[in-house]
Amino acid sequence: MRVIATRNSSREGPNFVDYVGSANELSDFIGQADIVVNATPLTPSTTDLFDAAMFGRMKRSAHFINIGRGGSVVTNDLVDALNAQVIAGAGLDVTEPEPLPAGHPLWNAPNVIITPHMASASRAKMERVWAVMLENVRRYVAGEKCCRWWMWNEGIRTKSISASAASPAPRRAGLWVLLLMPCAP
Repeated sequence: MRVIATRNSSREGPNFVDYVGSANELSDFIGQADIVVNATPLTPSTTDLFDAAMFGRMKRSAHFINIGRGGSVVTNDLVDALNAQVIAGAGLDVTEPEPLPAGHPLWNAPNVIITPHMASASRAKMERVWAVMLENVRRYVAGEKCCRWWMWNEGIRTKSISASAASPAPRRAGLWVLLLMPCAP
């Protein structure tokens, strides 16, 4: 299996990713993929990212998986692409609107699987969460830079925080994320 990813930050990725491109390369790569997984946050640049034009660039045999945010997909364009067999199918953990109203065409689409916004859940999730959180506490106490500690404000990553930069972490609206990804050695 060949894995291609795009991201707005570094061009680094896990060992199983063959190539990490920039976000503006998405439209170039999307036609190569058999499975397109959208894991983007909802930002001004990702709102309505997956529209009729983007679905039109995909292989007819491709499947679209959305575990990111529903607002990154133009839902009516997705429904049209599925009905016209522009793409083969979709797996949706998030939708716009969410929840989908009763009678929405996606509920009865034969080529769609909808899950109840739980893609991040797994048996191992809490074990990973605690391991990273404990490592961050160790680093914070030692005055070292914490791993994967980002402040999110209105869906936009604003800065990385280290123990020396914020002691203690400032209180403000937004979500502190310091979990999920393993720390670099």
